[in-house]
Amino acid sequence: IPGYFCNEALDPIRRLRMTLRFYPVLADLTPDWEALKKLGEGKSGAQVFVLVHYFGFPNAVLQAKAFCDQYQMVLLEDAAHVLKPGGGIGNGDLSIFSPRKLLAVPSGGILVASSDWATHLAEVSPQQGGKAETIRWLARRFAQQIFLKLNVPWHRLRSVRQQDCSPNDTVELR
Repeated sequence: IPGYFCNEALDPIRRLRMTLRFYPVLADLTPDWEALKKLGEGKSGAQVFVLVHYFGFPNAVLQAKAFCDQYQMVLLEDAAHVLKPGGGIGNGDLSIFSPRKLLAVPSGGILVASSDWATHLAEVSPQQGGKAETIRWLARRFAQQIFLKLNVPWHRLRSVRQQDCSPNDTVELR
């Protein structure tokens, strides 16, 4: 996983008690291949290499694919800020897309698997409860639009609940 990866995104993985290894990146956010080769020599166990297409700009997919082939690793492309494969994005074993980060949709993600890996994945049915979440999301957006048209500062109407704060927190409401 690249060294700059946010901790919030890794929380579900940390709960699985997986060992995470962070790799160094260069100033342009591409992997530091020389450092990675040194890290990879004599060590085993790494199974997945995460390559992030930072804000949708294609990263070094061909180098990552060669690296993964050399060290028998799965290439997982984090394409969260991309709407569809193309332009050098989507050539890994697995690619993750997150339309909710770019479009006004309540939730969801897309996992794209290469034909070699598609057979390894179990069929997954959509989560139950998505309908209620979508309705709540739509209701909030609808209410925001109404308040906006009425010139009501809806973003200031949120109250802070007692359980949101620890006793030592200072909260300022405007």
